[in-house]
Amino acid sequence: MGIDGLLLSWICAFLSNRTQRVVVEGFTSNWVSVISGVPQGSVLGPIFFLLYVDDVTLAYPGTVRYKLFADDLKIYSNVDSSCASLNLHTALCEFER
Repeated sequence: MGIDGLLLSWICAFLSNRTQRVVVEGFTSNWVSVISGVPQGSVLGPIFFLLYVDDVTLAYPGTVRYKLFADDLKIYSNVDSSCASLNLHTALCEFER
């Protein structure tokens, strides 16, 4: 995306070393590290999502299908052969990284 320098450092700091806990009816859970996602309600959340999905349909053109709506991404394929199964598996593994 061409992001580097101070802006990249700021984004990394914004998304790193975060913790969260849950409070329900006065009971509080322990703090746990957050290893993915963006802070809920942040102004930058939708922007980061758009950057993430901007080129998702270019990853495996023609082999895997995608549906994008708002903040939701569905990846699917018709699996009628071992080759099609492998293509879908490869695509899903790619998105885990």
